[in-house]
Amino acid sequence: MSRSTSASAFTRRSGSAWRALTAPEVRGKEREDGLRSLAWLAERVLNRDVIIETDKDKEGKYGRYIAKIHVQTPGGWLDVNRWIVDEGHAVEKEY
Repeated sequence: MSRSTSASAFTRRSGSAWRALTAPEVRGKEREDGLRSLAWLAERVLNRDVIIETDKDKEGKYGRYIAKIHVQTPGGWLDVNRWIVDEGHAVEKEY
């Protein structure tokens, strides 16, 4: 991955439902937390091999693409979506 602009729109599959992850925005009153979340993500995925699965959110407020991201590590492919939640930089929401 060569570029990242936000850590706020991820998703992961949980059974038959998509569980979206939400992280602080990089604009507005959440800016500091959003920049911290983005820096955390960038440090782990930029200039590394990643797999990105996308899905167009047709029901959400913004209609943006949401993504499931895996990054290659020496031990195999790591689920970045789970990792960012486990590290406290995002929270899960079910839609």
